[in-house]
Amino acid sequence: MKHTKLANKAHFERFLKQYNGTPLDWPVRKKWLEYLAGRNKQKLFLEFFKPTSNAKLSCLNLRFQLNQGQNIASLSTQISDLWLHGESQPKECDPLFNKWQQAGYRTDALVMERIILAATKGKHTLIPYLTRLLPENKKPLASLWHNTRRNPSYIKRYK
Repeated sequence: MKHTKLANKAHFERFLKQYNGTPLDWPVRKKWLEYLAGRNKQKLFLEFFKPTSNAKLSCLNLRFQLNQGQNIASLSTQISDLWLHGESQPKECDPLFNKWQQAGYRTDALVMERIILAATKGKHTLIPYLTRLLPENKKPLASLWHNTRRNPSYIKRYK
């Protein structure tokens, strides 16, 4: 699959159909989807996309669905699932998360849930960013999570 070009669409289509679900499928599909996304071929991307744990491609899939007229309400659960991760997500997710937040789907409870994920299973360095998303009355709890994650003995000194 050296020749990733739109002119080879039929070749990719045949290959992915023939090897669907095999170990050969994902590496080729991923390269093809990245190629299509890089050329803003949204409809083709959506045609070839299959659910994946790859956050970048999943975010692009949801963004392209919105661009093609899909309602954000119908995608909000999938967007929440991508956002609720204990580490930073790829920059390709930012426009999606912004639309989701502007539509009112990012709640303080979800922010706290992500802080807990970052503190317990992810990167504690994400916590200061998330803390800024909270109202003032909830920021001390988030800071406590961050300080405790950085230095567990901090909890002994907390009063």
